[in-house]
Amino acid sequence: MALTAFKSSPFAWFLYATVFFVSGTIGCTLHIISLVLWPISKVYYRHVAMTIARLWLANLTALPEFWSNLEWEIYCPEGDSKYFGKENALIVVNHRSDIDWLIGFAFADRFNMMPATKCFLKSAIKYVPLLGFSFWSIEHPFVKRDWTKDSVTLERQLKSLKEGPFPTWLTIFAEGTRYTEEKYLKSVEYSKKNGLPVLKYHMQPRVKGFALAYSCLKEKFDVIYDGIFIFPDELPSLMHLLLCKPCKVVVLVRRVPMSTIQGENDEEACTKFLRDLYVSKDQLMDEFLQKGTVGWSKFDIGPNRTSLLLTIIWWMIVLTLFAFYLIPAIVAGSKTALYFTGGFSVLVIVGGLIARNFTISQKSSVYGLKRDKKTL
Repeated sequence: MALTAFKSSPFAWFLYATVFFVSGTIGCTLHIISLVLWPISKVYYRHVAMTIARLWLANLTALPEFWSNLEWEIYCPEGDSKYFGKENALIVVNHRSDIDWLIGFAFADRFNMMPATKCFLKSAIKYVPLLGFSFWSIEHPFVKRDWTKDSVTLERQLKSLKEGPFPTWLTIFAEGTRYTEEKYLKSVEYSKKNGLPVLKYHMQPRVKGFALAYSCLKEKFDVIYDGIFIFPDELPSLMHLLLCKPCKVVVLVRRVPMSTIQGENDEEACTKFLRDLYVSKDQLMDEFLQKGTVGWSKFDIGPNRTSLLLTIIWWMIVLTLFAFYLIPAIVAGSKTALYFTGGFSVLVIVGGLIARNFTISQKSSVYGLKRDKKTL
C-alpha cells in the first residue's frame, strides 16, 4: 500500500522521468556513435542498435509491467504459444486505447521480442524526445499518412526489414487510428455506403499499408498474428499506469498462416483477407465480452525478468548520482548544481508533456474521419 502511494506521487513520477531521460540520453548517444557501423556492416549495426535499445527501453516496458497495477490475461489456441518469439510475424491488432502501442511492446517483451518488434508509426513520432530517435535507429517504419509519399518510403523500409538477422514482429494497427465514437460512426457510414459488414467494436481496416507489407515480406514472414486487445473495465491511459490505478487488459492472439491470403492480385487478396479478419475479430470480441471466454487456453507468462533487472540497474545509477553527487553539491551551495538541476527539471517536464500529448486520443489526428485514395 505504501509503495503504491509512493509510486502515485509527483516526486516518484519525476524520478521515473529522470531515469527514463538519463537512460534515453545515454542510449541515443550510443545510437549516434553506432551509425558509423551502417556503411561497414548492416548486420553488425543491427546487432549493436538492438542491444542499445534493449538496454534502455527496458524502462519503457517497465511502466505497464512493474510500475502500474495493470492486470494481464492472455489467451491463444492450443499449440500456438510455442511459436511466439521464434518466428517472423505480421501482427494485426485493434486500436482501442491511448497506450495500445505500449501494451504491445510489453507483450512482445514477455517473449524476448523487444526491441525486435516494429510498428507502423506516424512520422510525428520521430520528434518525440529520445523515443523518436531510438525508434528510427532500430528501423521502425514511419508514415505520413499520405499514400502518394508513403508507398515509396514504406516499400524501401519494409524491404530493409527482410535483411534482419533475427526474428522480427511487424505490428500494424490496420484501422489506421485510435478508436473514438466519432470515427466509429464515420466507419459505420462508410460500411453501409459500400455494402460492407457493419462492425460492432472495430472500424473498417485500411488495406494499402497491410497489402504492401504482405507483398514485401511474404517471402520471409510465414505467419500473421491476429491480436485483439480487450479492456473489460475501462480504457487505460498513461496516467492510469503512472497513478497505479487498477486496470485490466485481455489479449486474444492466434496464428494465421500467411498462405491463407489467396489471390492473383496482392491488394485484392489482402482486402478480402483483412475485411474477413476484422469480422472475425468483432465476433471474438463480442463472444468474450458476453461469455468471458472464446474457448482458447489461458497462457501464463510473466514479465521479462531481464527487463526488471535492467530497470533496477538504471534506477540505482540515477539514485547514486543524486545521493552522492547532485544533492551534496546543492547543499554545499554550488550554483552550477542548482542551474543544472533547474535546467534538467525543465527538460524532463517538457519532454514528459510532449510524450504524453502524443498518447491522448482526444488530441489524435483527424485521420479516420476522411477516406480518400491518398490515405494509407
